[in-house]
Amino acid sequence: FESYGKSQSYNAPVGEEEAFRYSTALNRLLADTERRARIGDATVVYWTAAPSPAEAFMGYALKEERAEDPETGKRIQSFLSALRAGRSHEGLGDASVPFYVLGLSPNRSRLSVRFWCASTVGELAGRLGRHLRDLEIIGAREGDPPLVIGRIVRETGREPKDAPPLLAGELARAVLTGAPYPAALLSAILRRLRADQTINHARAAALKAYLIRNLRLEVPVSLNKDHPSPAYQLGRLFAALEKTQEDAADGKLNRTVRDSYFGTATAAPASVFPRLLRLHQHHLSKLEHEGFRINREKEIQDIVSRIDRFPAFLALEDQGLFQIGYYHQRQAFFTKKDEPTPEEVTA
Repeated sequence: FESYGKSQSYNAPVGEEEAFRYSTALNRLLADTERRARIGDATVVYWTAAPSPAEAFMGYALKEERAEDPETGKRIQSFLSALRAGRSHEGLGDASVPFYVLGLSPNRSRLSVRFWCASTVGELAGRLGRHLRDLEIIGAREGDPPLVIGRIVRETGREPKDAPPLLAGELARAVLTGAPYPAALLSAILRRLRADQTINHARAAALKAYLIRNLRLEVPVSLNKDHPSPAYQLGRLFAALEKTQEDAADGKLNRTVRDSYFGTATAAPASVFPRLLRLHQHHLSKLEHEGFRINREKEIQDIVSRIDRFPAFLALEDQGLFQIGYYHQRQAFFTKKDEPTPEEVTA
């Protein structure tokens, strides 16, 4: 690269004193575990222009680490809950204090800047709060660490090294600046779901956040039986058909409908759902109690009535809604009270 006929370091010369200052400051930040986080393949350093308790608290919203002692862990959870609810918290301190975040990635023998964010404690807290609200979805277990950026990036690959190389920095920039999430987030999560057919809380939360922020879709925190999206209802339907098979086999299955059809159902529903509904009648007949059969059939018919037709293909955003509908319905089955006895069934 050349500029005005100058090449290499001569196109952007830096004085010795300035070079000493910025390299010393960066090395100090990199050596301080309370001002450094690892997000995917990026290293992030952060600091405030004046002493502020927000440095430590904000750090836990970025890095995938648990607090060393339970009391600190409770304070961090309280801080993050306040951010999610849009409330102030003692951990913020003075909201007007400037806050800086620098994302770095190795580039051969040099460091390259992945992203740079100059803001204030208050502004950054508001953006982190919005991110946490976007992620909110049923299924989180008490005591689970927050869904920090690094955890979301990990969900896009079988191993951390398999995650898209630029995703960590792009996702961090979106969270810290309030910009749309990177398009690679949706495609990477869906690709991983097709590979292992397992949607967990973190993946469902990431899909929900993307669809809300980038596409401005309405995605509920928990099951919404009246959701207008056919893709969402298709996800619910697949979950209900799968549950019927599980109940009929009493958990003794070598291969489930999810193993055989889930990947195709999420992308090309018309090619598999007619066959799944025929299989459902076979599974339904094996349910031991009549009351169970009647209730499950009513549930299936209610979902089917909300779907005009089985589409030949689903776009990526609809595949995301399918996954969330499936996840919501499965969560509803987990939390539902025991099935009623035949005497409790109403026609």
